[in-house]
Amino acid sequence: MSQLGYAQSSDIKSRTWGEYRDDMKKKAISELECLDLLRSMLIERYGDEEVAVEKHGSDAILWFNPKARLSTAPDYRATWPDGTTRFYEFKQAIEKDLPFFDFKKSNVGRGKKVHEDREFFYIARAENKVGFVAPKWVFEHATVGPVPAWGNREAYRVPRAVFLPQLQDGGDRLQHLVHDLEDKETLLGFQQGFLDAERERLSARMRRVVDEGEVFSIVPRTLNGFFEACFLMSHLSRFPDDAGLWLVYLLSFVEPGMTPAELARAMYAIDSLYFRAVDVSADGLRPNEHKAMVDGLLRVGEYLHFYPWDGHSIDPKCAPIDELRHMLFVVNRYEDWRQDVFYRWGEAPRPSFVRPARCIFDGIPDVPGVCARIRSVGDTSERPNPPAEAVAG
Repeated sequence: MSQLGYAQSSDIKSRTWGEYRDDMKKKAISELECLDLLRSMLIERYGDEEVAVEKHGSDAILWFNPKARLSTAPDYRATWPDGTTRFYEFKQAIEKDLPFFDFKKSNVGRGKKVHEDREFFYIARAENKVGFVAPKWVFEHATVGPVPAWGNREAYRVPRAVFLPQLQDGGDRLQHLVHDLEDKETLLGFQQGFLDAERERLSARMRRVVDEGEVFSIVPRTLNGFFEACFLMSHLSRFPDDAGLWLVYLLSFVEPGMTPAELARAMYAIDSLYFRAVDVSADGLRPNEHKAMVDGLLRVGEYLHFYPWDGHSIDPKCAPIDELRHMLFVVNRYEDWRQDVFYRWGEAPRPSFVRPARCIFDGIPDVPGVCARIRSVGDTSERPNPPAEAVAG
């Protein structure tokens, strides 16, 4: 067995790999959903409808990157037909009644030299306000002080009464956008409960080993056996030396007739091997592993395409709300795979369905309807919001 290495956040070292990815997915939800609003506001501001706006920076395509280093590159790039280019750093405030609006020092500048090649594109959700603020303005109107939510790290802090007048009323379009953001954040939070339930199921089995003398065994060459082995080894930060062989075995279990719970367990196990134990480049996978991964992605994509998202359960042994949680977990992992294949396989042949994401959870036909089902049971299973710099930084 080999020691498993995994990426830590560039700014919050205590987060686990899974927490890091979910926090970065939440960041991607906000930045991708807000891209069209930014473009429409630039059209209003400059009167030119030909402006093209796209994601920029280290997470332009891949929202999580185990090998990425801390970057101060802005989040968006706007380009006009005459070649003019402007950059925008996305920021948002989610909480109500914030006394200060905080900016990381690196986002404003270095020392007394402020960034002149960008502006902040800021959304204050609770106040329904949006607008542009220059780093120089922040530097001139902020005080430097510790931010409790950021572990008392020093940052530029602009008082509420000074900052909010710089923004404009967002109107109905911002209200609708925030509603869409909240829906997708609900989906992300709800799917996290799948792993919480599996963790409790396995811990209960282990407790029975001590309390009741029950034998704990993992059946080899079965889906549940592979899932439980990967789950336990993941928590021990260990993985097999020949992870590719395990990967091929696991991908062979992905079939049209499996239940959502079975598919979710397969996705977790495959995901843990693919991202954290295999060199995920075209050259890093053997030809049979490369083919197995492509075929597996295709089968998962077909499963998601034909799944009835209208509330009809396909597994009579599972509660409908639990089945929904399983399927959202599958979608979440599938999106990560698809993006990683696009990002890392470079010029190698990519499956036809692999393309840069324009939004998160784009394969779910009725996001509001799915969210209504989740909220009807009063359980979104969300972890507390990470510090603002992890979401909007």
